[in-house]
Amino acid sequence: RGLLVDALEPGDGFYRQMAFVATLTDLADRMRYVEPADRAAQLRVELSALNRSKRRLGFFPMQPLHRALSPVVRIPAGEGYVFKTKARAPTLVLFEVLHPVQPQAQPKGKEPSARAARGGKEK
Repeated sequence: RGLLVDALEPGDGFYRQMAFVATLTDLADRMRYVEPADRAAQLRVELSALNRSKRRLGFFPMQPLHRALSPVVRIPAGEGYVFKTKARAPTLVLFEVLHPVQPQAQPKGKEPSARAARGGKEK
């Protein structure tokens, strides 16, 4: 692991996210040392093991900042792909995420009154 991940507290959500991303990059790096013909099978093994682990996976790392965090619930093991290059092993993985329901913002000046919020009629 990198120094940044090691310096964080394990109970911290930021730590968990950094550890999740580090796990994914370590997995992709390990694919470099696997024979190209065996990479797809090895990636399935690695992703299956990650899904079976009891720890939380992390949050979807590529979403707009204005959206609530979307936890990764599973990484489909059979959907990953390791590209074939001479020196590297770029890896594509898909995430199954849970998008939290975002409360609808009321248009300005259209906030319900306290009476309407309790179920009464507006005047």
